[in-house]
Amino acid sequence: MAAEAQPLLGRDRGGGQARSGAASSQELCIDQAVVFIEDAINYRSIYHRMDAGSLWLYRWYYSNLYQRVLSFTIFLILALAFVEFPSSFTRTADVRYRSQPWEPPCGLTETIEAFCLLVFLVDFSVKSYLVGQPQLQENLWLLSYFVVLVVSVVDWIISVSLTCEEPLRVRRSLRPFFLMQNSSMMKKTLKCLRWSLPEMASVGLLLTIHLCLFTIIGMLIFSSGCY
Repeated sequence: MAAEAQPLLGRDRGGGQARSGAASSQELCIDQAVVFIEDAINYRSIYHRMDAGSLWLYRWYYSNLYQRVLSFTIFLILALAFVEFPSSFTRTADVRYRSQPWEPPCGLTETIEAFCLLVFLVDFSVKSYLVGQPQLQENLWLLSYFVVLVVSVVDWIISVSLTCEEPLRVRRSLRPFFLMQNSSMMKKTLKCLRWSLPEMASVGLLLTIHLCLFTIIGMLIFSSGCY
């Protein structure tokens, strides 16, 4: 009897494992469907990892908490332009009572900027992991993101090593990129402009040629009546 019961117990254990595996697979399929629907609603790309761990990381990345932290970081790094040297930001715009602008001590804005760059490095690492290496090599926005981060970090190191006495800060001109790459609608707008500018340029060139041509014709027709 014990010998006959042992295979039955083994089959029960195997059946329980199969049922739990089927349930987890069904739950994964539901999570994938939910993520696809969220991508469609928010105009996001569907080319990303779809395993269970990556889905959890993906939904955490687009959670309200993380997106608010990222938005605040972008606002903070853009707001540094109002207090960094040289700055004309004062209490009043009246030249009669205008005092000297406040100059932050060396290292204060650099510390805030280092925190922002660290958040952006984490953001890039998570994004590059979620899309995978094949999509990363084809995604121009992520490649540009990496280049901008490298240039900003190198320029920040130079600024700190020169004790804020460097004549030029390249990373300042690159800061608006962080705002553009975080907005899918802005990316689509720039893409539409890139496709529309050649057509607009051709129309403008055609109008310029017509204007020059009819101006010359008008000068030839009415020039004899002026003498």
